[in-house]
Amino acid sequence: MPVKGINAHRAAMLFGTRVDRALQERFAATDDLFDHPVSSFEPT
Repeated sequence: MPVKGINAHRAAMLFGTRVDRALQERFAATDDLFDHPVSSFEPT
């Protein structure tokens, strides 16, 4: 019965956005030694 199920795609999107946010917070430091001074994690 669909009403009792969990939407796997929605759960995966929620997980992905939480991981993305955690990575951005964890690796927020900058380093001017590099041409792109910040981490550039992107969910793909």
